[in-house]
Amino acid sequence: MRIATAFVVAMLFIACNEEFKQASLTEAEKELPQGVVENLEMLYTESVRPLSVLQSDSTRVVAILRADRNENYENRMFPYQLFPEGLHLTFFDEDNRPTEIFADSAIYYSLTGIVDLRGNVRINTHDHKELKTSQLYWSRSRNWIFTEEPFEFENPEEGTIMTGEGMEFSRDFSSLQAMKTRGILQISESEN
Repeated sequence: MRIATAFVVAMLFIACNEEFKQASLTEAEKELPQGVVENLEMLYTESVRPLSVLQSDSTRVVAILRADRNENYENRMFPYQLFPEGLHLTFFDEDNRPTEIFADSAIYYSLTGIVDLRGNVRINTHDHKELKTSQLYWSRSRNWIFTEEPFEFENPEEGTIMTGEGMEFSRDFSSLQAMKTRGILQISESEN
C-alpha cells in the first residue's frame, strides 16, 4: 500500500511538473513596462520638523507631479520612468511660492537621479521668470538644471530677454551661467 501511494504521489508530481512548465517571456513582452499609470497626480511632502516615533505633525507639500501617462521600467538593467505624454511639475519653496515645469515628454533615470525633459520645455517661477528650450536636464541630487540646446530666458523684473545656446542654473535661478548668449538687457545709470 505504501509503495502504491508513493508511486501515485510521484506520478502526480511528474505530471504537474510537465503541465506547469515555467513560463518565459517573449521578446515583445520583455519590452513592456512593468507598470503603467494614467492620469497620475503625485504629491511629495516633507515633515515641517523632525518627528519621533510617538509624535504626529503636519507636513508641507514640496512638489506636485501631474502626468497623463507614466510607464515604469524600473525592472531593467538601467532603470527608468517614462512620461511619454508630458508632465507638469510644480515645486514649492520654503515660502510656499511655486515654480512650474512643463514638458512634452520626460524620462527619470533612478540610478543617477537625472530627469531628461524634452519638447517645449518651459519653466515659470513665482516671480514671472520664464525659460523655454527644447531639452533640459535636471539633476535631483545637485538640484541643478542644464541644457546644451538653444534657449530663451525672460526676467521681467530686470527687463531682460536673453537667448543663447547652453545654460546651467540652480532651480531657483539664483545662480546662472549661460553660454553663447545674446539679448536685451536693461541697464540703469547711476550718478557715480
